[in-house]
Amino acid sequence: MRYLLILLNFCFIISAVQAQQSKDNVISVTANGEVELPADIIQFNINLNAEADTPQQAYNFHKKRETVLVQLLDKYKVQEDNIRFQPISINSRYTDEYINRKRKQVFQTSQQVSLNLKDFDTYEKIQVTLIENGFDQFSGRFLSSDQEEGEDEALRQAIQAAKDKATIIAEESNLQLGKIKSINYRQNQYRPSRQRESMAMRADSPGLMEYDQTVVLQASVTMEFSIK
Repeated sequence: MRYLLILLNFCFIISAVQAQQSKDNVISVTANGEVELPADIIQFNINLNAEADTPQQAYNFHKKRETVLVQLLDKYKVQEDNIRFQPISINSRYTDEYINRKRKQVFQTSQQVSLNLKDFDTYEKIQVTLIENGFDQFSGRFLSSDQEEGEDEALRQAIQAAKDKATIIAEESNLQLGKIKSINYRQNQYRPSRQRESMAMRADSPGLMEYDQTVVLQASVTMEFSIK
């Protein structure tokens, strides 16, 4: 029995060594790709909300603000396929105010609305009107109508860069590059904070929105190649 255990342990050690050698016979390379596109869309994210002493009052206030937003969408002819929204949610919270020795309870509504606007002037006009009507939670970010194509191109660049790096590593190490064993990737988007040389400002308005903007799409891949 003792010899059998020793033999089994010996076989296990050999298998572990072989697995480690097999795992080590790879080249792992990480590379990036980047595409810069003109920004021709603003994604305008709005948090439609209201607060009151009862759920019904909060809901009624919410519907009044919703009506203001719908009227703006109709006024500026925002197409239905450029509007996304979530159902209304409502929750309660306790304030620091006390009534009859009990903390006051208030009710809040919340609803997320997202608009894709190609007219940047419309974005500013809608935003101003919302502020005038008590809206206080919204944000915007630049997008490109060629977003999907740009993401694919950034990914192609990253993959090709990874292949090129792996080829150089193999050649300089006197190794033969084999098949791809695994690949992982992720994609990011950001708008450069610095002004680029191509930016130009119209003379009739000094607003920042008059500067041309770009959307930068990035892809990062990590690829493992077998080597011989």
